[in-house]
Amino acid sequence: MPPPGISLVAVSVNRSVWFASYTMVLYDYICTFETEVKHAWSCQRSIGLALFYLNRYLPFVDIIVYIRLALYPLASPTDCLWMFPLTTWLAVVGLLISETIIVLRTYAIWGRRRLIYWILLFVVVGSFGTMLSLMSWKTVIDFRTSTSSINDLPPEKFSCRIPAFSFNNQGTLCLLIFYLLAFVSEAIIMTLTIIKAKEHVPRASSLWISQLYKNGIIYCACMLVLSLLNSAMIFFAPAPYKPVFLPLERALHSVFCNRVVFLVLKNRKSRLAGDTESNRPVTYAGSTMDVFTSIFPDSNDGNLELTAGSSWQERADREWVR
Repeated sequence: MPPPGISLVAVSVNRSVWFASYTMVLYDYICTFETEVKHAWSCQRSIGLALFYLNRYLPFVDIIVYIRLALYPLASPTDCLWMFPLTTWLAVVGLLISETIIVLRTYAIWGRRRLIYWILLFVVVGSFGTMLSLMSWKTVIDFRTSTSSINDLPPEKFSCRIPAFSFNNQGTLCLLIFYLLAFVSEAIIMTLTIIKAKEHVPRASSLWISQLYKNGIIYCACMLVLSLLNSAMIFFAPAPYKPVFLPLERALHSVFCNRVVFLVLKNRKSRLAGDTESNRPVTYAGSTMDVFTSIFPDSNDGNLELTAGSSWQERADREWVR
């Protein structure tokens, strides 16, 4: 039975969208597991690889938590106070990890230019920092609201599902600004990707380069639409339907980012398996370095080791390579 004041239709719609979204995650995982084993498992440990695995496997934590809530409703007020913030923060952290991977990819395809560095730094510090602050504020608001609701309810009427569909004005404002910031960040990244694609693709002979840009632009376009849709739903939709598309955006972020990383890793391994010089595109020297500098090492620096005096850019490049 749904909580008091919540229609069965609303609960069914939310559950159906959630089920469809994470079924897509599971299906994509099954389809790409062999690719992961072949191209990712042999990579050395690095920051880039850690981000990839977090992006790929955090959705399974979401699934476990949701199944726990669906099959075993929480009867303890204490459990209720931490379980729903946990689900929220899992989604937020997963979204930001996916965005970070795309930011790094964008920085790489621009050859680590200083102007792009400052633009993306604004995205990371300005947008991501504000998004984390907003969700922290919302967590505090929800905690106070939940505590007040629990204290006002008799034990026999307690239901931990109530906070899942409660959107007061402050909470709605937090989520609205959060997804508008996500929209702005994705719009900046998509614009930078399109500009670089127009400059780079006509001069590159490698098919995978066009595919990388195409996938990146499609990814950003889908995320733009979903961020805008979530903003509209949070602002205009009735309370039970406000979060309906949040799981879909969370799932697609993970799936699309995984696909981008797999494309890069597959091409990197094929390059390393053959002669580096013979694999260079004849129409655009060094294009693979320019497409994803932080993925592909130069042929003449494979034996260089990082030292204590290495710059953070060198460390980032080498760590992401490994």
